[in-house]
Amino acid sequence: MDIEKQKEKLEEEDEEENDGLAWLLRIDSSDVAPSPMDTNITQCSTPISSDTLFLDTFIKRIALLVIAEKTGDLQKLVNAPYTDWCYKGQTALHVAIERRSLDHVKLLVEKGADVQAKANGKFFQQNEEFGFYFGELPLSLAACTNQPEVVSYLLDNPHRQADVTDRDSDGNTVLHALVVIADNSPENTDMIADMYDKILTEHHILHRDSPVRLEDIKNNQGLTPLKLAAKLGRIGLLKHMLHREFLDKESRPLSRKFTEWVYGPVHFSLYDTSSIDTDEDNSVLEIIVFGSKIPNRTEMLQLEPLCSLLKDKWERFASKLFLFNFLVYMVFLIIFTAVAINRKEGKVRHENVMTLDEEVSVQISVWPTAPVPHRGCS
Repeated sequence: MDIEKQKEKLEEEDEEENDGLAWLLRIDSSDVAPSPMDTNITQCSTPISSDTLFLDTFIKRIALLVIAEKTGDLQKLVNAPYTDWCYKGQTALHVAIERRSLDHVKLLVEKGADVQAKANGKFFQQNEEFGFYFGELPLSLAACTNQPEVVSYLLDNPHRQADVTDRDSDGNTVLHALVVIADNSPENTDMIADMYDKILTEHHILHRDSPVRLEDIKNNQGLTPLKLAAKLGRIGLLKHMLHREFLDKESRPLSRKFTEWVYGPVHFSLYDTSSIDTDEDNSVLEIIVFGSKIPNRTEMLQLEPLCSLLKDKWERFASKLFLFNFLVYMVFLIIFTAVAINRKEGKVRHENVMTLDEEVSVQISVWPTAPVPHRGCS
């Protein structure tokens, strides 16, 4: 099945006769493609191959696009979004990616599809019981559904390249979206890690002179993809991100681990501690240590370089601070214990303290007696 040849043939026929594409829409193709409701199709017993069915549908869609282009409605047709509250914002490009059809994706992008269209309906939001979050953008959808060919095409094509730095309603980029859908299973972690590295490296190669570092972009919570992985407890992906090492010269600046030397089973490595150490606000180490509700906290603290950082901090100053605070607490406890044991039993009477009766009698005795007026006889 050569779809490109079929598309060229349609365009040539359209040049020869103005109504050629409209004719394609009017013809009765029942002898070529059976009805979608045919039970033979659902039972996979139709004599028409799936390639033939796909090609017939594809040809008609090309015809629709060319006719819309002639009438000046191409952009409206290609980028028409869902208006329903559930699937609001979803366009034909989203559907083509969801259906895993690279040919339709190429066709739509070629005809002017908006590669930054955002599907922000309720079905596509986070924390919904029935829905699928993928980051709203077509690139994020292709990445979250593991379609590397579609991702590469959206990143690098002659028509319109996707902006990797664009963010969804939560401020998440495509890298944030990959972190969100990770679930710590080995298969999922491997898939997410490969796609994460692919987007990171391709963006670096395509935008070598860009001052923007993709991993430094923060979402609405102020979290980078690395910090988000720590907060959500994505231990498998976090380990991959901390130990990421590229050996090729072009991608080596993206590494967070640099192996200096190896001798048998012994090796010496340097780690990039940016966004990890506590010299920065809301660092990875701070998020894990103080995040009491984070799953896999203790396991994540065993990862390098987090484990070495904690050990170094303990040996340098944390142990001394702990000892000082412990001694102050013990002195405080001893003093109050001694006071509680040696206090006097019974009522304590001070010389300058009087009862209410004594105070009243004193006031009466010292109060001057008023003279009684004398009345004489006149």
